[in-house]
Amino acid sequence: MTPEVSSQDGVLHLGKSSRWVQAAEVVAVFAVFFLQGAWPVPDTNEPHYLGKAIHYWSPEWIRKDFFLDSPDAHDVFYFTFGWLSRYLPPAQLAWAGRLLTWLWLAWAWRRLSWAVLPRPGYAVLSAALLATLLDRAHMAGEWLIGGVEAKGFAWAMVLMGLERLLRGRWNWALACFGAGASFHALVGGWGGVAAGLTWLWAGKNRPKLLSLWPGIVGGGLLALPGLVPVVRLNWGVDPEMVRQGYQIYVEIRLPHHLDFLAFRPDFRLRFLLLCVACWLLSRSVLRTQPTHQLPQNQQDPAMDMLRRYWWASLAIVGCGIVFSVGLLPWPDLRISLLRYYWFRLADIMTPVVASLFLLRWVAEKTALLAGENDTSVSRRAGMCLPSFGQCFLPPWFRRGRPKSAVAAAPWAAMVLATAGTFLHLAGYVWVRVQPTVPRAFTAHKDQWKNTKQQLADYVSWRRMCQWIQEHTPPEARFLTPRQEQTFKWYARRSEVATWKDIPQDAPGLVEWWKRMNTIYGTGSNEPGHRWVDSLAQLPPEKLRQLARAYQARYLVVESRPRLPFRLVYRNRHWAVYEMVDQVD
Repeated sequence: MTPEVSSQDGVLHLGKSSRWVQAAEVVAVFAVFFLQGAWPVPDTNEPHYLGKAIHYWSPEWIRKDFFLDSPDAHDVFYFTFGWLSRYLPPAQLAWAGRLLTWLWLAWAWRRLSWAVLPRPGYAVLSAALLATLLDRAHMAGEWLIGGVEAKGFAWAMVLMGLERLLRGRWNWALACFGAGASFHALVGGWGGVAAGLTWLWAGKNRPKLLSLWPGIVGGGLLALPGLVPVVRLNWGVDPEMVRQGYQIYVEIRLPHHLDFLAFRPDFRLRFLLLCVACWLLSRSVLRTQPTHQLPQNQQDPAMDMLRRYWWASLAIVGCGIVFSVGLLPWPDLRISLLRYYWFRLADIMTPVVASLFLLRWVAEKTALLAGENDTSVSRRAGMCLPSFGQCFLPPWFRRGRPKSAVAAAPWAAMVLATAGTFLHLAGYVWVRVQPTVPRAFTAHKDQWKNTKQQLADYVSWRRMCQWIQEHTPPEARFLTPRQEQTFKWYARRSEVATWKDIPQDAPGLVEWWKRMNTIYGTGSNEPGHRWVDSLAQLPPEKLRQLARAYQARYLVVESRPRLPFRLVYRNRHWAVYEMVDQVD
């Protein structure tokens, strides 16, 4: 069904598509997200966040675990989604959450794409472009399509809020950002901050502040359930311990997400190049304006709003860079500010803007060429956006010869963008049909090499965890390898500490860091030499001391070399030792 063209308030609107077209586009976008995110369960972060969600509803699930018993920071996510864990095992819970998140994101993306490109078909290609750029052009490691956790729901609300913003429905947009903050305080919070900056920069086109009070109040109330747990984490905690917790969080555990100076140089460069491309596209799009019957030099309101929102996200990035570089002489202030993920919003919004601006630019240039070569089309449609298929038609096959090779630029951009996304998704198709180990198991390994060896290692790990689940007491605690993420997921038993599972409160962070150094530290600060490669490298006497100190009844290590403890299980790769005589 072709949208009908109507005029209101000087703006050319393209009518709604049929329900079947809407549903088909949502399904197609969902398929793109599914293809990119359908890694074997559990994916990176899923044991961490879903383990917390399960424990929130069933405290008896893995008793006396240091991480699971730490204060919660995402209560809304645990409350609204975690209840399914009472009816679904962890693997099915993960898939249920993934499907729900991707479907929600697909619906939100389809609406956002239609706010910019109101024609059937564009939403699917823009989603494929988005998936490609998210995977290959991020700077701070932020992701949108993947495993289930609180921020997936929050990002869906942010996309919905941005769509409302582009349509001028500010109160609804603010409510969406507030709801996003309830799931994840930083994701929704930064979305709301960017909306505030957009309002400040909107000039005469911005709505009156008084008219926004329903959205401000409603969004604030919706955000409270997500903000209160975060504030509660360090309420009344000694300031020195809070400072230490911030330092561990920013400088030791998560600098690759928080500190601009710690980002890989190639990541910074590719993000800069993408920003330059967005800027060039935005200037070209805002000059063309073929879809609106507006006076000359008046900008498309939706495109102008999208551009301003993107600039707001970059302003937040600028603050993060200033804090990262400019506050080096004041380390305490620096770490207290950098913990707020200043680069998170732009890491997502820049690919969002790039994919939408590129297709809008192609569509506008295609419409202009059609209008120049066929005046009846220009008169009949007011130079509205062409259909999706028209953008793939080479200019030399259209009526009237193009005046220069530049006329082929939109067609070439469309073909290259489609080819690039096709190759990107085809790579994922190839990965999906191969025997693949869950990324949560291979996060600290090279998952693209020695596939057979990793698969054998994974099978041995699963068998060992199954034996532990069936033959050890539910309250037993284990000393486990530092980098393994899936022990609790498969074995259902408590661990003393792991690198991935960090508490969110300052006292928990300080204790976590103490445990990491006590158990796995070598005493060296040289890169690559700070940690032991295996617990089997530690002297038996130290392992005995650790077992006593942390009430660990069992030890999980590689099957070789053999250790002087009671061996209760062993396979090709892994061994379990009972250290009951070391526990008081």
